[in-house]
Formats: sequence, structure tokens, C-alpha cells
Amino acid sequence: MRPELDDREEVSPVKKSRKTRRRKKKSYEQFKNFNRTTDISDDRLRAYGVNPKKYKNKLYHRQQNKNDSEY
Repeated sequence: MRPELDDREEVSPVKKSRKTRRRKKKSYEQFKNFNRTTDISDDRLRAYGVNPKKYKNKLYHRQQNKNDSEY
């Protein structure tokens, strides 16, 4: 049986504080440093005939060498 509207408790909407209403803007730096090639799954790499462990190590060391050359 379906309860009547009078039997239900009235729930009033609660105002959110300013902190919860504000949304953080995503910075450009997050997107600049994001590299889609590191997000490829192991199964996808195997489908292309690439050893996933070797590929990820290669990307990691390439990035390390870039960072070392900047200093």
C-alpha cells in the first residue's frame, strides 16, 4: 500500500555553504602534464604487438631524461 503524502516527513532543502558551492577551476598545468600515451591499457598494447612493460619503461625513462636535461 502506498503511504499518503501527509504521513511522510517533509524534508526541507539544506543550503550549501560557500565552500561546497565553489568549484575548483582546473588549471592548465594539469592538462599540459597529462600524457594520453601512458593511459593505454596493457591489452591494447598487446593488440598492437608491443610489449607493455618495455613500452612503459621506455616512456618513463624518456621523461626522466627530459627532466634531467632541463637542469
